[in-house]
Amino acid sequence: MLRGIKKKKKEPEGRDMKRALFIATVSGFLPQFELDKVYMLQEMGYEVHYASNFLHPHYGSDNQWAEGTGVVCHQVDFVRSPFRVWKNQRAYRQLKAVLKAEQFDLVHCHTPMGGVLGR
Repeated sequence: MLRGIKKKKKEPEGRDMKRALFIATVSGFLPQFELDKVYMLQEMGYEVHYASNFLHPHYGSDNQWAEGTGVVCHQVDFVRSPFRVWKNQRAYRQLKAVLKAEQFDLVHCHTPMGGVLGR
């Protein structure tokens, strides 16, 4: 290998796109604040995923925004309180399983508990 030239990282079998994951505790965060970044990443060739608690939407009353955006959604049972240790531990295990299964190239963390568990 020549100095200064890096060998291109080989994608896993059957995978042709880079993957990005947005993490937020509440499901309405992405459409309210980050949808422009989602479209930018999609234009750059990324498959965009979103891990959040879709059972308790905030910043809106439903999760209909996800239809037609091409965003792959993952249910993770985040809770907003850092004092709900057992529930946060469950969310951590769920998020860890998503991260292991999907092998993301980029992870973008938001909201206090989503950020802590994602990092």
